[in-house]
Parts: sequence; structure tokens; C-alpha cells
Amino acid sequence: MGMTLLWTTHVLRIFMVIFAAHFIPWAKGISGCQPSHSIIVKCVKKDLTAIPSWIPLNVVSLDLSGNPLRKMREDFFTRFTNLKVLRLGYCGINQRLELPRSLTTIELEYNSISMDDVAAMFRRKSESQIELININGNNLMLDGNISIFPRSVKRLYLKGNILSKIESDDFEGLANLTHLDISHNGLRRIAKGAFKHLKQLTYIRLNDNNITELPTKIFELNPEIHTIDIGNNKLKILPDLRGIRQLTRLRLIKNKIKMVEGHTIGVRSIFHIDLESNEIEYFNLTGVKYHILDLTNNRISHINKGSLGDNPQIHALLLQRNKLNWKKVFNV
Repeated sequence: MGMTLLWTTHVLRIFMVIFAAHFIPWAKGISGCQPSHSIIVKCVKKDLTAIPSWIPLNVVSLDLSGNPLRKMREDFFTRFTNLKVLRLGYCGINQRLELPRSLTTIELEYNSISMDDVAAMFRRKSESQIELININGNNLMLDGNISIFPRSVKRLYLKGNILSKIESDDFEGLANLTHLDISHNGLRRIAKGAFKHLKQLTYIRLNDNNITELPTKIFELNPEIHTIDIGNNKLKILPDLRGIRQLTRLRLIKNKIKMVEGHTIGVRSIFHIDLESNEIEYFNLTGVKYHILDLTNNRISHINKGSLGDNPQIHALLLQRNKLNWKKVFNV
């Protein structure tokens, strides 16, 4: 009986040692980073200076955003052959990384990577499966370098870099692109036909740049676009948007537009038109179907009969902070 008890105790101790060796490191990882399960690891803002060793090799989604990782082995992530989503935003990274071929999403926003680093990451363009690239806020010199991105990319986020101009063939080879953000880049000039290769484009942000004018029919070959943001630029006239079927939102806030004529827009259906904080004195939206019209903070002093167009289903008309005499508007 005594020998049996001693043997059982010994086996139990061995089991506990094995359990500790295999499970405690993972348990520490869970308490520090809270992965939802073994193939999805989220380890955000944990003050990590190195990548945890307990991350499983079959991980599919890895989020290490907000950790001061800075330096790591260039080929570190290639060991994760099933990895599809890699998020490394706000990590202070200032080096190139070799990406696993399985990757479909890479987020590197607000780091210190260089244009050479980016080019090295995407050097195998023809083999890439990446559909989303986010390199916002890296202060990258993008002029003449947009062609480095792989043909597979569908969502390209370039906010907060340096792109002074877009030439007519800069986006050649990116025919799968649906979402494009080039806001906050200091953009001044867009050539005619700049987006002609982007037949699948549905969403574009050009806001917070230095654009003074856009070429005629700039989106003529982008009929699927539904959202355009050109807010906070220096446009003096409405852009010519002929070729687009219909828009969910057209955002033109904080420009220098003085007059709005519906027929010059070239799009017959726009759910939400946002013209807040321009210099508009006169508007006539005859010929445009819309549900929301925001003319807040302009210089409108009167509303002419018919200027709102034939829109029996207007959801919202915003006219505050103009020069309207409301007694005359309502015939009081």
C-alpha cells in the first residue's frame, strides 16, 4: 500500500512538471495579451520590447500594435506560414521586414520605416496575396513610388505621407484597388487620367491636401465609386464627376467654392452632399437627387425658388451659420 501511494505521488509530480512546462508559459501569455484562441493573438499596448516566444507557429492573426518593438530579426515573421493578418502599428519600427507569403493584411501605420524598407517588403509582387496595406503616417516620399505595391492589393492606406503629385500612370498595375486613402499628403497636382487604371475603385480620400483644381472628368473611368472625400483643400469650383453612376457621399467641406450648380457635378444621385464651410453665395441643385444637403457655415443670403431641386424625400437640410433672413425664407 505504501509503495503504491509513493509511486502514485511520484507520477503525479512528473505530470505537474510536464503541465507547468507546457502550459504555464502560454498562461502567462494569455494573462498579458489575452488571445481569443490559439490562432488569433492580440497583444496591444503591453509595453513589449520583444515579440513573445509563446506565439504558436500556426497563428493566423497577430496584433502587436502599440508596443515599442523597434528592432527585430528581419525574417522573424516568415516562420508563421499560416499568418494572414499582421498588425504592427505604432511600434517604432525603423527597418525592413520579410513578410510570409500567406499574408493578406499588413498594418504598419505610424512607424519610422523608409521607402527602401517598403520596396523590400513588396519585392515579390507577383507572388503576393496581400489585399490590405496600411502604411499611414510614415512620412514616406511616395512621388514616383506607388508602382512598388503588389497587384493583389485592394485597400491601400497612405495617409500622412508625402505625395506632391499623381501622374497618369502612377497606379498602373493596381487594377484590383477598391479603397484608396491619400489624405494629408501635401498633394498639389493630379494629372488627367490619374485614376484610369483603377476600374474597381469604390472609395477615395483626397482630403487635407493642397489641391486647387481637378482635371475635367477625373473619375470618368471609375463608375463604381460611391464615396469621395476632397474636404479641406483649395478648390474654387465643384469637381466634374461625370462617369460615376451614383454616390453615397460627396464631401467637399472647407474649400473655397463660391457657387454650386447641380448640372456641373455630373452625377444625378448623391445621397449625402457635404459642402460645409465653403464660401457659397448661390446654389441650385436642380437635376440632382439627394437626401442630405449640408450647407452649414457659408455665405448664403437667400434661397431662390427651385434651387433645392425636385427632391420630395429630403432627410436633412442644414443651413445654419449663413446670412439668411429667416422671416423672408418662411414668408413670415
